Amino acid sequence: MLQYITLLFGVGATVGLLWLLVSRFSSGGSDEDFKRAGVLLIVVGYAVAELVPSQFVTVTPAVDLASGAVALLCLGLGAALVFGDYIVERLR
Repeated sequence: MLQYITLLFGVGATVGLLWLLVSRFSSGGSDEDFKRAGVLLIVVGYAVAELVPSQFVTVTPAVDLASGAVALLCLGLGAALVFGDYIVERLR
């Protein structure tokens, strides 16, 4: 049951990312869109890390390696988008 909820959140976050991308190009968007995208990327990264080695995908070593890379990329990029301004301000 928890895996289906995680899948639902992952799909919702992916749709949210697509929605932000379309709205950013159509209306210009704002700087807060980067933080929203970062949060959604963190959710997608968690969903990929949690769901790939489960009942939804047959895992081979290549799929396991690729899903780990995608999860780390999503989590790292999401954290950079969310906390990037704070880190840059602290370094000045």
